[in-house]
Amino acid sequence: MKRFWIINLVLFQAAWLCSAFYTEQAWWVVSVIIALHFALSPTKQEDLKLLLLLPVGIAMDSLQLSIGGLSALPLETSSLTTTSSLLVGEEVANLGFHFPAWLVMIWVLFLISLNHSLHWLVNRSTVTLIVIGAIGGTSSYWGGIQAGALQTNWQTEWMLASLMIGWGALLPILVSGYNYLQKPMTFQPLR
Repeated sequence: MKRFWIINLVLFQAAWLCSAFYTEQAWWVVSVIIALHFALSPTKQEDLKLLLLLPVGIAMDSLQLSIGGLSALPLETSSLTTTSSLLVGEEVANLGFHFPAWLVMIWVLFLISLNHSLHWLVNRSTVTLIVIGAIGGTSSYWGGIQAGALQTNWQTEWMLASLMIGWGALLPILVSGYNYLQKPMTFQPLR
């Protein structure tokens, strides 16, 4: 599909809107959106390879959650007490805080979008990526906070600064990871 980037863009935006405004139902709706993406994608294997970058994004959000910069809205029925990483319906219990499954799925869609609707980022300079990350990433998370999908107990200035620094650093790292994963694998024989 020559214009699959448009489908990817629509699917990613639908997943973001669902996650922001229908948080409790988002995990299963976004699962369907991811399945639809992979059913239609002309680059399924390349998309799957990008999921190797998933721990990088999860680490950034985990840091924000652990230091209190962000918190996911608790579900009324949630009584998770385990400290292991365990996917339980709508949440992941991890290190004493709850990491929402919908946020993991948004990361999946964001990363595979680097092959499609976000591919224009791939050849940008590091400075440009820092600026785009600081503004774009922060705007997305701030929108999620305003929609009620995430909460913060920090003052607005501190939260925005934290997100800008995090995303300013993260986007160039993700694009570098993308570029590394696109290189052909060559194996050298052991001597």
